[in-house]
Amino acid sequence: MRRWACSNRPTRRSTPRATKVEYYPDALDALARIAARVPVAALSNGNADLQRVGIAHHFAFQLGAREHGAAKPEASIFHAACARLGCGPGEVLHVGDHIEMDVAGAARAGLRSCWINRDDRTWEHAEIVPDLQFTTLTALADWLDASARDFAPEHAA
Repeated sequence: MRRWACSNRPTRRSTPRATKVEYYPDALDALARIAARVPVAALSNGNADLQRVGIAHHFAFQLGAREHGAAKPEASIFHAACARLGCGPGEVLHVGDHIEMDVAGAARAGLRSCWINRDDRTWEHAEIVPDLQFTTLTALADWLDASARDFAPEHAA
């Protein structure tokens, strides 16, 4: 049985105190669709307060670098999220937009990885390839909907 985890920054930018957030046009609807299928956790190197910005209800939990004591791309923060989900790293899909911090970091930690490549960037690592790649979070939600019959929606980060 496979378990999935998603971690993504559905924002373009935030203020220093992370109280005002500008979302990508597709982000909120896609996040709601994904969270309805699998538990979603937020891993952050920043100080975003999901409760304050009004999206905490979509997430099983939030794990920040300050709280954990290490930041992405350190393997320990990814492993801590997996432990909180009750999953092994190979059962978790980490979704992110940063090549090094999210995708390569997750892959090196043994997680499956999904790159949200909104800016049509070129992949930089010959030794690591994302398991999935999409241009929008909606495309990931569409893929998850289409794949639902093959996967049990038990865990996501």
